[in-house]
Amino acid sequence: MSYNALEKELIVSLDAAINTEALRIVDDASPYLLALEAAFPFASNRLDWRRVRDAIEGGELGLPDAANVFTKFIGSSVSASDMDEVVAVVGDGPIAFAVTGTLRDVMPHMPHIVDFPQHSYVFPYPHATWCASLTFEGWMYFGHSPRI
Repeated sequence: MSYNALEKELIVSLDAAINTEALRIVDDASPYLLALEAAFPFASNRLDWRRVRDAIEGGELGLPDAANVFTKFIGSSVSASDMDEVVAVVGDGPIAFAVTGTLRDVMPHMPHIVDFPQHSYVFPYPHATWCASLTFEGWMYFGHSPRI
């Protein structure tokens, strides 16, 4: 696959974790997006958090340092047992591939993975029982699937 400049930048920043196989780059993100769409309601190509009961909202428009704040937001939203689940991180913008690994392995790299102008989604795969999302505007959400 041919990567754009932002994708190459991300791959370089994750190089050590990729080489130890803690993280994987999966060029075809479509199976991950399909799993997310099967578990959560979508409208206008983004997750419709208004239809996710008990969803937690955080962040603010133009949030400075949103990627680091989002990493802490996820850490405070998931349970300890979630840390060993395999998760996927996908987006709807310039990063077209998925990044996968256990949540424990992904978390230290999360600020790099989601620091792009896109909506980013983090969720367990293959069963998206929960999801955390960071919008490019600076809003963040966490909720459990209404369908699983």
